[in-house]
Amino acid sequence: MEIEKKYNRLKRIILISSLLALIIVVVLTILFGDRNYSNWGRDVFRISIQFLLIGVLGGILSLLFKRYSDYRTIRNNLWQKENEFVKDLIENYNNVKLVRRTMRGVSRILIDDEYYINRNQYSKLIRELNEGQLAFERAKRILNIEKDFFGNQRRNIRRSLKSIEKILNGINKEYEEKLPQLTVDLIPIQKLPRLERFLSSSNIFPFWRAVSKLNNLFRSRLEERENKV
Repeated sequence: MEIEKKYNRLKRIILISSLLALIIVVVLTILFGDRNYSNWGRDVFRISIQFLLIGVLGGILSLLFKRYSDYRTIRNNLWQKENEFVKDLIENYNNVKLVRRTMRGVSRILIDDEYYINRNQYSKLIRELNEGQLAFERAKRILNIEKDFFGNQRRNIRRSLKSIEKILNGINKEYEEKLPQLTVDLIPIQKLPRLERFLSSSNIFPFWRAVSKLNNLFRSRLEERENKV
């Protein structure tokens, strides 16, 4: 966010400096540009204007434009990093979603209107889900370090990542706590309430709310960037 502030501030300085240069030229032209001046007077006036514009204001504007170009490059590099960050998150989300679909469509077994999950399959898929949880945790830590990421949306994005990571971590902890108590090969999913909510089709479940909010924040950030030159 600090980079964008400096970038926008520098744009305003350039605009103000250019306007000031124009005003100075107009004022000097009005005061000293009278055609009744002698040739010597007009030459002095012309040389003074050239020195002012080329030597002083030109140098200042050249420096400002160089700084502007530097900040623009820094900002574009920042946006590229944001794109890579989002790309990694999308890939990780798809992996988590694949684990969920596998649990729902392949690993769950319906017996007498009650769902069960194979113990070995449960262990295998939880390990994969744990990798997803760690990836969301890494993303949250990256936002702690990269203070310029996502401008004003950074804090809200971090909060959504924290919610997602917390939910997945809760499912992993449930596995660690409950598995030693459940020695049967087919485990009733109702004995695993956090996993059961995760596998439910309801969009009210906090995980999906957090994912939806995160998606909206990224879309808002993209629109914000598109509105900037």
